[in-house]
Amino acid sequence: MTPHSLTDKQRQRLEARQLYLNEPEPVLICRPCGYALKPFGERVSRHLAEKHDVPKTQRRGLSALVKSLQLGDPNDVAPRPDGLPPHEALTVTRGHACRHCSYRTASDDLVCRHLSKAHGIKDSRKADGWQRDQIHSGVLLQSWSQNGARDYWIAQSTTTGSLSPCETGTPGADDAPAAQQALLAAAHDVERAHLASSLRATATAAATGPVDMAFQTGWMRRTGWDLMFDGARRDFLVKMSELPAVGPDARDAEDDMPYISTPEDEARLQRIMSAVDGVFDRCEDTIRSMDVPMRCWLRSSEPYRPYKAPIRAATTYKYRRLVKRLLCFCVRLWRLPLGTRLSQCRRSLTIAQSRALEALWSDEIWDTFCLDDATAADSTETSTTLAYRHVPDADSCRVLRTTTRTRARGIPSAQAPSFPAGGHNRAGISHSSFRDLSDGDSYGSATETDDDGEFEDLLSEGSEGLEDCNYKDTNASNHTDATEGSLTTNAVASPLLLSDRSLAGDYFLTALEDLTLRLLYFLMTEEFEDGQSKSTLLVYFSGVLGITSDGSGFLRPGNYTANLSAFIYCARLVVIEVLLPRTSHDYVGYPTRPRHGQLDILNRVRRETMCLASQAPLGEFLSLRAYGRTVSPADGPNFRFNWSDDGQTISWDDGRLSLQQFRSLAHDMVRHTASAVDRLMYSWHPVFDLSKTKDRMANTHQGYSFISEPANGLQEAYLDLSQRACLSSIDGLLSKEGWLLRWVQRYIDDSEALLSALFALIHLTGGQAARGSELASVKYQNGTSTPRGVYVYSGALVLITRHHKTRHTTNNEFQVARFLPGVLEGFCISILSTVCLCAPDTPGTSILFASQLRPETPWSTEKLSKELLHATTQFTGQPTITQTYRQLSIAITERHVKQIHAPFNQ
Repeated sequence: MTPHSLTDKQRQRLEARQLYLNEPEPVLICRPCGYALKPFGERVSRHLAEKHDVPKTQRRGLSALVKSLQLGDPNDVAPRPDGLPPHEALTVTRGHACRHCSYRTASDDLVCRHLSKAHGIKDSRKADGWQRDQIHSGVLLQSWSQNGARDYWIAQSTTTGSLSPCETGTPGADDAPAAQQALLAAAHDVERAHLASSLRATATAAATGPVDMAFQTGWMRRTGWDLMFDGARRDFLVKMSELPAVGPDARDAEDDMPYISTPEDEARLQRIMSAVDGVFDRCEDTIRSMDVPMRCWLRSSEPYRPYKAPIRAATTYKYRRLVKRLLCFCVRLWRLPLGTRLSQCRRSLTIAQSRALEALWSDEIWDTFCLDDATAADSTETSTTLAYRHVPDADSCRVLRTTTRTRARGIPSAQAPSFPAGGHNRAGISHSSFRDLSDGDSYGSATETDDDGEFEDLLSEGSEGLEDCNYKDTNASNHTDATEGSLTTNAVASPLLLSDRSLAGDYFLTALEDLTLRLLYFLMTEEFEDGQSKSTLLVYFSGVLGITSDGSGFLRPGNYTANLSAFIYCARLVVIEVLLPRTSHDYVGYPTRPRHGQLDILNRVRRETMCLASQAPLGEFLSLRAYGRTVSPADGPNFRFNWSDDGQTISWDDGRLSLQQFRSLAHDMVRHTASAVDRLMYSWHPVFDLSKTKDRMANTHQGYSFISEPANGLQEAYLDLSQRACLSSIDGLLSKEGWLLRWVQRYIDDSEALLSALFALIHLTGGQAARGSELASVKYQNGTSTPRGVYVYSGALVLITRHHKTRHTTNNEFQVARFLPGVLEGFCISILSTVCLCAPDTPGTSILFASQLRPETPWSTEKLSKELLHATTQFTGQPTITQTYRQLSIAITERHVKQIHAPFNQ
């Protein structure tokens, strides 16, 4: 049957009703339904009304039009050949095609019946083989009729089309019987429970066994962590090393943890944590008071040769935090019941280790001063509020502070009686605080068989060193038994309740700091048992730090060796504070350092416990750190970048940046900064000819810069700006009544914001990205002993940054000259000659990037990172911090700046 030809108007009317007249096959297809309609009678009109709610007015005359087309029955139209592209107006269905005949269907049941009836292939549960092997599954099927009532043909699969075929080959959850769905849901629940238990098991004994040598890395062979934590709950060990949290900040206990520390223990740990800061404050004070030669010997890792570089004075917050975690872990491990410790941690404690921890935990100072319940609930790491029952004597509470002050001034301690701590020997150990531990003690271990006197001998090495070197403490020689006896008698006979809580707090905290120092000295210098480094608590805890936060794996050396450096640094401070303290620790019996023979005292302990191959934790840490630094390059860089094929787009992790965005970042920031400069300069744009600017770079006198050079005439430029800012009719800072403080403060805030933006802009445009600490150390005029960092050279403004990453270990540093773009030169000159000089005058400060409230303190790297993060988010849509930007700039330089061949110091 040949269809009647349509006029354009008739075709438009069919299309308006979403009807498609197919050619050359004469069928009329409903596009929304995806199949051909029967053209007889009123069927097309009735279909539009019932299926698509087309009103009668729009259907008027449609039946006559369809009749005039002389279309045939879709069931009689031959199917299209296989392999053609999908028909645009027909539904595409995924189905099956029989391999043995031309049968096609979208039903799983029908294809199985066909195989059984037509080809004798039974259900696979009763015969060998699979029915899936006898059919082509997932083919694209199309048909003229609805649901393939007649023949299907196979359409060619397309990957670029926008078709979304109906998935009928795999039944959905709604199509399956309820019983089948219930069985599947139960199986899935069991599997999810198994997956959850498997994740937890990665941190337990099932995943901590020895690794086959063929799969073990050199790093794991060297650390031995797989054997150290064999059978232990690694996640539990990590939890035990966390800092204590009490009161409203306390963490909720996890149900799967085998033991929970009591609130009382956590409150006491919190108090010990606050003492750690006091301990290291005194340690740092002792180090600062020592001359360079003693520091060199302290840092040396060889027995008979000093270290060639000076020690770095700064101790970071992270280092102290690690020490606090060490103490928390050791105390919690000791407080564990014996069964839990052995089953969950696979760790026993020696008698010396137990007694060392008990000496801190059970000292009589805890009985004298107790934490008030409310105070314990609200205490923080820096809290010093205490409640107390009684103290021996008000004068006795002042003894420790008085003795410390008088000995620091060299006054004989006969004027300051000894501290009545009750039964302390010279090594600072209270014999009454040690008790015999039996096998059944919850704090002991059946395998703890170390020598009873090890702890006393180890802690008394400092005092023995004094005796071995024929040193007699003249400050302590005037003590008499009568004096000590009288103090003890007074303390027992007349206990006095103090009303001065701060005095009681000083007494308690200073004593607690001494006890904490004594325990730290034991941990840092503990001797190996049977030659095994893991027998010491410090080495064992360092292994815990090598476990990932969830306990599922171990850290690689690049992410771990910083922990070793922290403990090496802290151990040196602790050892020198015990052996040669600047002021005495009377509660534990560590006297002030002598005036002579200090090196002999230090070397006696240093050679045995602080050098390579020594049988103490530091010997292991020095060796392991050196090995880790050697193998860490094999892990590759921390930042890995991928380039697009055209080299114009760089991507990393979840970030992506085009070179066009990279280039436009600086231009956008320049425009933004220019408007801020114009606003602060009150639209004043002085002309600076740098080619005629005089700058005597060899002049190192304090306060000199090219701004102060009389020949340049810039010394009073800020007065011109002051006149414009104060007398401006719009936004002026001065009125007839006086200063407009609100506008003055706003001007100060805007000037600091401008300086912050310039901080980031110089980082972006001043050549290869500098480290934030180097850029923040730039001075705009000479200091008392340091040269400035801003110069004018050959008509260009130059910033000199000093690269000092390894200065403290190599005694070397190199300087980097950063020539700024021309537009930045104007910004910097304007700021240096006007805005900076309008700031409050603070003698002795010349730091360029510093707050006006604290002009003597340079901005931190975090300040630069925040400014850069804000700028990159605003102008590129890709948030980037300084660390990532530095690596990005290096990667772009290495690829696109061909003149640079030498690798950068990353």
